Amino acid sequence: MLVSIEWEIYMGFVAIFSLTSWIPQIWRIIQTKDTHSFSLITTGILIFVNGSWLAYSLSMGSPAFILQQALTCLMLAVFAVLVIKWRSPFNGGEQSEG
Repeated sequence: MLVSIEWEIYMGFVAIFSLTSWIPQIWRIIQTKDTHSFSLITTGILIFVNGSWLAYSLSMGSPAFILQQALTCLMLAVFAVLVIKWRSPFNGGEQSEG
């Protein structure tokens, strides 16, 4: 099944737009430095799943699918780094819960 260039362009915009849902959450973490309510296990699972989808999208060669999965993996990585950073016992000891 061939996908038209119009669909690829449209889905590229949808991919970028869909990732805006992560921005408020990441912004909240940066502002409050509070990550107690976020599960590292769930974040790890999401990174694995979306990384697998990224590999699949690369094998398919769909630019929109590749863009969406690459951006999702990037946002998840930023999210995971922030969660780990502010849960570290070396950040002033405020949040040492893992």
